Amino acid sequence: MEKREIFIIMLFCLLGCFSFSQDGELDKSYGNDGLVLLPMGTTNTYAYDAALQSDGKLIAVGTYENSAGEDDVFVMRIKTNGSLDMSFQGYGFHAYDISGSDFENAYAVWLVGNKILVGGNSGSNGFVMRLNSDGSMDETFGTNGVKGINLLNNVQDIKIVPVLSSYEIFLAGSFPDDFNSRPGIVKLSENGTVAASFGVNGRATLGVFRKGIFLICISLHLEG
Repeated sequence: MEKREIFIIMLFCLLGCFSFSQDGELDKSYGNDGLVLLPMGTTNTYAYDAALQSDGKLIAVGTYENSAGEDDVFVMRIKTNGSLDMSFQGYGFHAYDISGSDFENAYAVWLVGNKILVGGNSGSNGFVMRLNSDGSMDETFGTNGVKGINLLNNVQDIKIVPVLSSYEIFLAGSFPDDFNSRPGIVKLSENGTVAASFGVNGRATLGVFRKGIFLICISLHLEG
C-alpha cells in the first residue's frame, strides 16, 4: 500500500473546534488559541456529529481508518479546555469494530443520562450502540451493547423520547428501494428491541416515489 501523509482537520459542527468569547474573538484559553486540532497519526479521520455533556465536555463521533486501511467507528471525549479526556477509555479516544465490516461510520450521537448512543452504518446495515460514560459497551443494550438495524442501511440521526421512567429511541436513516433510496424511521425500546407495533414491523417510511432521495425531519412535542 502506498504511504500517504495526511493532515487531519476536524470540524465539530461549531461545537468544540472553535471557542468564541462574547465579542466574537477566539477564546485563547481553549485548545491552541481557540482551535482544537487532534493528532490522529497518518490516517484518515472524520468527525460527523458532536454532543455536549452537562459538564461541558464534548463527545464527537465519526470514522477512523485503521492500520489495515479499513474504516472503524470512533468516539472521543474532549474536556472544556480542549484536551482529550483520559477518563474515556484511558485515552480520550477509541475506535470500535462493530461487526467486522471494513466500511463502518458513525453519523449521529445522543446523550441520555450517563449513557452515550451512537448510530451509523456497518457495511450495508445500520446500527446503534450504547456506551457507558467511560466508553465501555453497555452490554444491557442490544447484543453486547450493539443493535444492528437491518431495516435501515444507515442511521443518520437519533432522537430520544422520555416515557414514564424509561425512554423510546427513534432512528432516522435510509434504505434501498430498487435503484433509489427511501427515508425511514425505526423505533426502539430503551433496551434496543425494535418496536414492531410502530409503522410496519418497526419502520415507518414515505410512499413510493419515482425519483429522488428524500430527507425527513421529525419534531416531537411532549406535554406535561
